Amino acid sequence: MKFPATIASLSLSLGLASAFHIPEGTPDGVYSVHTYHNGTEIHTRLTTPGAGASARQLRKRQGSYFQGAPQCYGGDEGGELDHGNTDTANANLQYQCGGGAEIDPGDDFYSIAGNTVAYACNFGGTDDYTFCFSSTSVQANQIITNGNGDGNPGCGEYQPGSIEDVNYLVAYGYENYGSAKGNNFCGRGTQG
Repeated sequence: MKFPATIASLSLSLGLASAFHIPEGTPDGVYSVHTYHNGTEIHTRLTTPGAGASARQLRKRQGSYFQGAPQCYGGDEGGELDHGNTDTANANLQYQCGGGAEIDPGDDFYSIAGNTVAYACNFGGTDDYTFCFSSTSVQANQIITNGNGDGNPGCGEYQPGSIEDVNYLVAYGYENYGSAKGNNFCGRGTQG
């Protein structure tokens, strides 16, 4: 179920057509954003977690797979994130993902808590749905913090970073929301 409060915006620059902009003053919460080919965006606040695994989701389920080192943004984002905000943003995103929440083509999920944003981004393109999972988000956060055991280091505790689940084409991560550099999470999301 989606909260009826929907926010629409339009990218003003052709150079930013693939970026979405979180509208200024967006309150803490979990959101889905859909970006249309013409740059129009629809941000929808989500109020209930995704349903459990569906037959469609079970057919697609392959198991998560993370490859390589996480991308770390500590130098760009100002270092260590607020612990409480980071934990809350991630917990809210994980609650939303639950046992498998569908992320439609062209959509991404993000969760704002204070000065932190956590996200699950659909890199499947505009023609492919995918799923986020609470357990996969937890695993991604562990890899962002500690590395994945193949010699690639993590970013450190409460340091901003991201990593992609290459089987599901979903990037999970967390960053400083509203930093001087803006938020380019998912390669698309920026603070408006």
